[in-house]
Amino acid sequence: MESMSRISWTDERLDDFARNTDRRFDEVDRRFDRVDGELRDLRSEMNARFEEADAKLERIESKFESKFDRVDVKFDRIDGRIDALHRGVLQIGGGMIVTLLIGFAGLYLRGG
Repeated sequence: MESMSRISWTDERLDDFARNTDRRFDEVDRRFDRVDGELRDLRSEMNARFEEADAKLERIESKFESKFDRVDVKFDRIDGRIDALHRGVLQIGGGMIVTLLIGFAGLYLRGG
């Protein structure tokens, strides 16, 4: 059996097999070239879209930064008002304590 299969592979058949194999690999190479081209195009398109997205995000970021800057200014004003209120409460409270102490001292001195 083995000798018959070896006999059937003549040089001519081996040459045909080699040509067929080369032709098929050439077709595979063409397909890979086409896929490579499509991938290059896809990569270029993706890069362009990412650049667009980056530009949009930068615009959004700059808008947020300007909004946050205004919020920071308003918080600074509110902080100033709270500090003034705190100072006023301390002054009024201190004044009331001093007034009460003077009043109690007057009552103590008058009664005694």
